[in-house]
Amino acid sequence: AIMGMGKVFFGLELMSGGFKPMRTMPEFVQWFSTFQADIFLGMWKCVLVGCILTCIVQSSSATLGITMGLAVNGMIGFETAAALVLGENIGTTITAFLASLGAPVNAKRAAYSHIIFNVIGVIWITSIFHPYLGLITKIMGGDPGAMVLQEGLETYPQIRGGIALVHTGFNVVNTLMFLPLVGILAKIVTWIVPDAEKKEVPHLTYLDVRMLDAGAIGIQESHTEMIKTGSHVYKMLGWLKEIMEEKDLDDEKIKKLFHREEILDTVQKEATEFLGHLMTGNITAEVVESARLQLRIFDEYESMGDYIAALLKMHIKKTKNEAKFSDEGLQELKAIHEKLVEYVEVINDGVEHSQPETLTKAKTLGDAITHDIKESRDKHLERVRNQKVSPLSSLIFTDMLNAYRRTKDHAFNIAEAVAGEK
Repeated sequence: AIMGMGKVFFGLELMSGGFKPMRTMPEFVQWFSTFQADIFLGMWKCVLVGCILTCIVQSSSATLGITMGLAVNGMIGFETAAALVLGENIGTTITAFLASLGAPVNAKRAAYSHIIFNVIGVIWITSIFHPYLGLITKIMGGDPGAMVLQEGLETYPQIRGGIALVHTGFNVVNTLMFLPLVGILAKIVTWIVPDAEKKEVPHLTYLDVRMLDAGAIGIQESHTEMIKTGSHVYKMLGWLKEIMEEKDLDDEKIKKLFHREEILDTVQKEATEFLGHLMTGNITAEVVESARLQLRIFDEYESMGDYIAALLKMHIKKTKNEAKFSDEGLQELKAIHEKLVEYVEVINDGVEHSQPETLTKAKTLGDAITHDIKESRDKHLERVRNQKVSPLSSLIFTDMLNAYRRTKDHAFNIAEAVAGEK
């Protein structure tokens, strides 16, 4: 952080030095003389120039540095610099606006809030422009634009501080003014960007297409999303257990689980697109291998989500058709489910910390689950032979055992991927 701040100040110093030769260029001086904020129209011309320049550069920090460089070299006065700064505060909103294109509704609303906040702020500040600058002068204890001769050279030692104070004061005062009006601002941007008629498809939280140019950073961002995906699967198993243990169907919990499965589908699709684009870039072989690994893991998690949703559908079918499982069968399914939850927790921990040794533990737990499933199937067939199970109940029970086995298999595939096998 200290180095970053140092680079900022070093850059400002370089810009100040770079503008010095321009002080003696008649054409440059004449052009800038047309932008003087001593009258209302001139002030708004400066605001417009600051806004346009910042929109082009897409960095208010850069244009603020340019403004300071011009002011320190005496090429523009304090009033002109202050007006440029106000314009830069409008121009900086272009970055958020461009970033919101194609983004969800709330992202668009945030961008419009930024625009409204800064535009209204500039309008009311310009209405009291000269009194505002007078206040800045009083705070600084003198004219920030005053010239001081040092070794026969014209210098403006206070103007940087004056410009910074104009910028800071604008944002602080504007924020305080808008705080009581946040509710009104929210209603305005909601009117500008209404809720979508269709429910928005859930998007990834962490992945950003702007990371595609930075392979190492992009792969780390997708790893973060991969961890989150594993957490989704783990939560779905927990919700499924709650639903299956309740006597009646809980519509809210059912809806929540199915919605989470939709999120996993979207996550897998977007992760595939992101990692696919990442692999076509100029990245190292190590990043390419990591991307391939993540593609496989995202796909396995998505398949696990499908089978968990399938288990829920089977439970709903069983409940609605009043099919019954024997007490022994219910206990067998419960035991398998609990072991699977523990299994997924181990897998997720291995994914998060990239632990190849997870495979050994996963194999032991996985073999135990497979054994329980086979044993439960044998016991179930014995119950069927003894005519203790209806045909529908038998079919659903067998399908659920198969779904549990497939979920376990996909989880084991993740452990193999983490260990670098297959």
